Amino acid sequence: MKNYGKNKNFIFNILILIFLSAVVFSIIFKNENKRALMLLLFSAKKIYIFFGVLCALIFIVGDAINTKRLLYMFNYKFTFLRTLKYAFVGFFFSGITPSATGGQPMQIYEMKKDGVEISRSTLALFVSMLSNQLTSFFLGVLCLTWYLSQNLYVSKGILSLVIVGLIINICVIAFILLCIFNPKISLSFAKFLGFIINKLPFLQEGRKQTLKLSLQIQIEEYNIFSKYIVKNKLTLFKTFLTTCIQMVSMFGVSYLVYLSLGQDKYSVMDIISMQCLIYIASSYMPLPGSVGVNETGFLLLFADIYPKNLINGALLLTRGINFYLLLIISFLALILYKLFSAGKSPINISKT
Repeated sequence: MKNYGKNKNFIFNILILIFLSAVVFSIIFKNENKRALMLLLFSAKKIYIFFGVLCALIFIVGDAINTKRLLYMFNYKFTFLRTLKYAFVGFFFSGITPSATGGQPMQIYEMKKDGVEISRSTLALFVSMLSNQLTSFFLGVLCLTWYLSQNLYVSKGILSLVIVGLIINICVIAFILLCIFNPKISLSFAKFLGFIINKLPFLQEGRKQTLKLSLQIQIEEYNIFSKYIVKNKLTLFKTFLTTCIQMVSMFGVSYLVYLSLGQDKYSVMDIISMQCLIYIASSYMPLPGSVGVNETGFLLLFADIYPKNLINGALLLTRGINFYLLLIISFLALILYKLFSAGKSPINISKT
């Protein structure tokens, strides 16, 4: 992450996230007994917290597996550790930018540095995004159906956000399919991606112009390689299956936190359904990490699940594991990667 820390936009994004998080949690914990809260956190059963962290990490690992699989489809034979870097890049920059807009462009940038043509990295990420959207849509419908069938309380506001989220899911799925298979739409997206690249922090102007020019040149190659998608149905199915495991694992963090606090009245499906609905309702909000919306959704949906004296602690543990801890781990992993790779020559990759 060369010169990242020196870039004003990079620092600004992190400061905004810290500021919003501080405001949200200061409001939530305003009347909380801080000593009692700390005792609650330390009394949580560590074995469940440990498995909760593992579940969160499975999300990152799954993203790396999908990226490795999709790049291999274009004959880029990367190691798992290298695609794990892309997964950390995606999570970190999605977490610090509004509506997660910074993740994919930064992944494309990192892949380009490793010798991956922009046309192919973009197509691979489109397929990954399509898998994410399809999975979140189907899980969202399933969890909403389950949630309502159990007569669990859901506010009209949250229900409205969930429905809007599902509608946006459908629109994004349609858009991605058009981008993959319609040359005119993909050209328009290339222009949009060029705009995003132009706004990216920590990239010098000359580097931005080079990337945009390369993007324009390779859009025709992108349309040619989009035909690979139809020919690799098994790869698509494996990607979708991996994404399902990723999301269920991430939503499962909530259930493990629930168990860690000594609760067992509600089933794993009940808790996972609630967390899924929170994700659907908040994922499109134009705030870094959906800060504020995610926490509010948690407090509203889990109000009848946790006793009043536990819910704030449950929120802190859940959000701490499935977002803030992963954000910190991603940042540290990228720092370590840059330190160990400093001075090394560019990698050689197998590509035909």
